[in-house]
Amino acid sequence: MSHYSVAASGDAGRMPANLAAAFTHARDDCADALPIGIYLCDRLGRVTQCNRKAVELWGREPQDASLFSGAPQSFRVDGTTMPLSESPVAEALRTGRPVRDREFLIERPDGSRVLMCANAEPLFDDDGELAGTVNCIQDITDRKAAEQRQKRLVDELNHRVKNTLATMQSLMAQSARGGETVADFRQRLEARLMAMSRAHDELTRRSWADVDLREVVDAGLGPHRGRKVTVRGAPVAIGPRTGLMLTMVVHELAANAAKYGALSGAPDTAGRVELAWKVKRNGAGPLLRLAWRESGGPPVRPAARRGFGTLLVERGVAVELRGKATIDFALAGVRCALEIPLPHGK
Repeated sequence: MSHYSVAASGDAGRMPANLAAAFTHARDDCADALPIGIYLCDRLGRVTQCNRKAVELWGREPQDASLFSGAPQSFRVDGTTMPLSESPVAEALRTGRPVRDREFLIERPDGSRVLMCANAEPLFDDDGELAGTVNCIQDITDRKAAEQRQKRLVDELNHRVKNTLATMQSLMAQSARGGETVADFRQRLEARLMAMSRAHDELTRRSWADVDLREVVDAGLGPHRGRKVTVRGAPVAIGPRTGLMLTMVVHELAANAAKYGALSGAPDTAGRVELAWKVKRNGAGPLLRLAWRESGGPPVRPAARRGFGTLLVERGVAVELRGKATIDFALAGVRCALEIPLPHGK
């Protein structure tokens, strides 16, 4: 226990019995083992006793026996300078009332800042006169950072749940609109929900961090993966939002090919799909270019109206990913070209 003595002064007055007892107790080695800083001040705010943790948090021993001799430079939580008159010790001495759970920043001699939670308890002499304070300080920097991370995760979860529900609502409405029968509606909806589920599985496995494009493509292809489909492209890390949308895009292209295009025939037919991508880097930032090409399937007959799959590909890429999607219903086979900007460093 660090015993910091203040020179005798008439201004300090007679120390009460309970304060003297506090001094005696504070000398015990157990105080130095506490995970919080403890220090005592006289009625003028001068540090008279402190434990090892208080010195560690301040980054130095109290400098002298002057007013608030243990107080480093302090700041409010918003970063503005906090004068000593607003410190918990000063408030407790001024009002004679306890100060509970006051949060503020201190700057140590090495320039580092620590977020503190402080409590100051006034002490009185036998005559009821204010004689000093006993104070506790605790470093809550890590705890607050963890709380902020948890809040961000909860906010992000809420955002994703809302987006997922909105997407499901749209899938249901559009699948019902394009379905000819109840069975057709069910088949379309289940396939789209399964594609979304596979995408979520991949993203959850990576804690919703960046995912490799190949894994996204595999999730989108689902049961069509490896069935007359050639996939080429170097590893590319993409964000979760891009990954989710591209999974749905690849699913719609594969589902359309399986029903009408190059994947609609028997396994031994000539229908094939080639899916390839590359990243072009320029001054505007990395640009992902992905090409879907069908060949060898039945002649393509463009639909009389644009279906949900086409709208999802074109509008989803444009709105969600700020990219561009072009679909060409060429007679020899469907072509789809995507251009998607990627964050710098991808």
